[in-house]
Amino acid sequence: MGSLLNPVLAEFIRQYPQIELEVDFSDRRVEVIEEGFDAVIRVGETEDSRLMSRQLGTFHLQLVAAPGYLRQAGIPQQPADLRQHACLLYKFPTTGKVESWPVADWDKILGRVCVAAWCAIPSIR
Repeated sequence: MGSLLNPVLAEFIRQYPQIELEVDFSDRRVEVIEEGFDAVIRVGETEDSRLMSRQLGTFHLQLVAAPGYLRQAGIPQQPADLRQHACLLYKFPTTGKVESWPVADWDKILGRVCVAAWCAIPSIR
């Protein structure tokens, strides 16, 4: 996230030098009002009706693998095959839950697959 925002933040500081920025990159779900944040960037829907939100963009998840890994482990032919592969998963730091993977055909989500974690990553830092 930092590499995406650093140029934007640098330009903001150049245009508004009188404003002091304090930036925190974290996966922790902050309480925006209670913790005194002026702005946050989140993925997903706004849960707090006291907040105003604006969509900044969209992103797409992609399943990727190294060619050497696929030569050794085989190429999955259907979503269920992913359960037999070594996978890197995102673990939500607040709940400890591991995110299942959405399986889509272009923009239509066909379902979700729960894969076995070879490594669960608890942070984006």
